[in-house]
Amino acid sequence: MNTVVTYSNPSSLATKEYTLSDLCLKPLDSDKCLIYSPLDYWSNNANHLFSGPSILKILSLTNKKSSFGMPVPLNSVFGNAVYEGKKIVSADSIILTYFLKGMEDCNESQIMAIWEAIWEQIINDTDTNCRLGDDCIISVNMNYQGELEHLSFNV
Repeated sequence: MNTVVTYSNPSSLATKEYTLSDLCLKPLDSDKCLIYSPLDYWSNNANHLFSGPSILKILSLTNKKSSFGMPVPLNSVFGNAVYEGKKIVSADSIILTYFLKGMEDCNESQIMAIWEAIWEQIINDTDTNCRLGDDCIISVNMNYQGELEHLSFNV
């Protein structure tokens, strides 16, 4: 949310700084972006994630709703989920869905260019020296498949 990019608008020749907060849709009476994420299972709170019951136990909840009251089915936030009975046991990816809004000073293609710039900056800012248990991030890659963007971490 705090990543800042500078974008030069070709139609107005103006240069302006943008963050994801500038692009994202915020429901009425909220200053939070509407994002569909597995973190909704923990109310988007890191303390809940790290101090609560096991991750798989929480993900076994079938009636979870987002902070905006929308249902959060597991297949909408995890790719290629594997189940044993009704419980998830693994997945090969996490799916984040961002809802973007229109802006007065940018058309749709300009908004998408700012979106791309934000993600590229996030990749450039990723600390590849961080540890994930016994693993370390070696590289971060982004590839595009139509409207989808795939961000992958190699450990």
